[in-house]
Amino acid sequence: MSENWYSDLVGLVETSTNNNPRDECYTPHDIINRARECMGSIDLDPASCATANQVVRAETYYDKNSDGLTKRWFGNVWLNPPFTATLIRPFINKLWESRSDIHQAIVLVPPYVDTDWAARLRQMANIVCMPRSRVEFWSNQRTLSTGAKQGHILYGIGLVDELLFVDCFSPIGDIQFTQIRVAQCESLTKFKSELIKLIITGDQP
Repeated sequence: MSENWYSDLVGLVETSTNNNPRDECYTPHDIINRARECMGSIDLDPASCATANQVVRAETYYDKNSDGLTKRWFGNVWLNPPFTATLIRPFINKLWESRSDIHQAIVLVPPYVDTDWAARLRQMANIVCMPRSRVEFWSNQRTLSTGAKQGHILYGIGLVDELLFVDCFSPIGDIQFTQIRVAQCESLTKFKSELIKLIITGDQP
């Protein structure tokens, strides 16, 4: 597949009668508001459109015409990439390549933990949220979909404030630290102590 995923997507739409509607479903207000509160702002949404950005309200967004895979990623990034297998990988690879320019990022993806792109996300993430219910994406007609057919995972990457991430996302899902974050603790005992402070007292580790 070429790096120009937008051209590939247009080709799929034009030639297939089995288009994947997941690629044109937008994140609901509630999750976007939680991501914005956690990061303080959304500087960039690299996989978006004018309709989706009415909710995301990113300072900069890339759509099919501007092709986010060819642009610089920066600042606080919200990423809900196309979920088709051949399209999601280039976005996660771009996130990996851009990590030195990104301050923090929150990424919403399906729970395909056995994929290479999911392994790469785990390498970058400090903390994750697994929503307890299916995400109700909406379409370009601004109507709610019937709901996702599988669950999703939210990854907190970069300098995401872990306390804020817990505050913002624990009401809708279960929170876990990644193995990378656990390894940063000097011992399992210290990690448990930090986790108790984080969730119960709200004190910084």
